[in-house]
Amino acid sequence: MKVGLDIDGVLADFVSAFVETIEAETGLRIPVPPTSWDWHRHWLSDEQDARVWHHIEENAGFWCNIASDASVGPARWAQLADMEWGHDLYFLTYRPGRVAKWQTEHWLREHGLWNPTVLITEHKGRVAKALGLDCYIDDRPAYCLDVRRDSPETRVYLRQAPYNRAEELALIAADVTPVPDVITMLDREGL
Repeated sequence: MKVGLDIDGVLADFVSAFVETIEAETGLRIPVPPTSWDWHRHWLSDEQDARVWHHIEENAGFWCNIASDASVGPARWAQLADMEWGHDLYFLTYRPGRVAKWQTEHWLREHGLWNPTVLITEHKGRVAKALGLDCYIDDRPAYCLDVRRDSPETRVYLRQAPYNRAEELALIAADVTPVPDVITMLDREGL
């Protein structure tokens, strides 16, 4: 089976790392959990937002140091590592910055994957179609719809989070299945 997985918000706890960076770069205390997709824009000026993203993009270790999502413990990482031997796993992300691909591969290896295939793209639907993905999970509603539109054969899952709840009903209508975590998606797929 060909499985597509987003990283941030699915396997990695991007929100905590992002909030820490916001606080370090601006001194602002940001309430969590966020309740909308562009939640940080409610708190940051355009200049502050650009400064935070500049820090992330120039940091050659930012993506290496993000914690695993709480739903993906050691046993689940072992399950993903075992899947590498019988299935094609593709990690689709739109992480910006210096050596973001290498950092992401390194991060996945640190979590037990032997030879992760990481693709940096904002065109996840096109990539899903080109790869012939059987299933895909993302926490960003726009990417779920992109995959649904461009790769209709791919079963698409939304990783539920407080910041994407408002769009959940529209995604269900578009034949995207909401799930609480990546493990639920893998179980539904019989993996």
